[in-house]
Amino acid sequence: MGFRQIAGKGLYFLFIGQILGVAGTLFLLMLPTLGLLGMLAGTVCSIYGLYTLSKADADYQNAFLLTLANFAVSLFSVVILNSEGILAFLCSVVSMLINAAVIYFICSTTGRLLRGIDDSVERRGGLIWRVVWLCTIVEIACVLLSYIPIINIAAMAVQMIATLIQLIINVLYLMFLWQGQKALRQSGGNDW
Repeated sequence: MGFRQIAGKGLYFLFIGQILGVAGTLFLLMLPTLGLLGMLAGTVCSIYGLYTLSKADADYQNAFLLTLANFAVSLFSVVILNSEGILAFLCSVVSMLINAAVIYFICSTTGRLLRGIDDSVERRGGLIWRVVWLCTIVEIACVLLSYIPIINIAAMAVQMIATLIQLIINVLYLMFLWQGQKALRQSGGNDW
């Protein structure tokens, strides 16, 4: 199995993990146990996908290691800091930046592998990681500005717009994962 096929397999499991995570989040409101199971299954599937991707390219390995680091930061924030205080806020900011970096490594590396195979998906990956970074920076700035009277109202409005853009980008990201895995699998046969 070539590195493109390995990447295709990893992207497939990452896509499934993302879908299970979204479904788990939706079910969390109605059936909490089923929601938690869906979120857990999504996390396991996503980590397996990233682990598989890490075998295909060093930049995917960076995404995998950053995901593990993000898990450690989140665990520290929740278990040790009880998600309270300035250190928990800083952990949240670090987590947001790590998530954006993971998206960057996944989109840019997949785009590089798709060069000459599917240029439209390659370009979409570049757009996705750039918008994710922009929204992440805007959201962090808005949270900081929310502590300043009067400016906090404008910051909240901007943050709502950034959140809406993030929602749209997440849908595009799912489409990117699906189309990317499909193109990479087909680039060298379907031997998995």
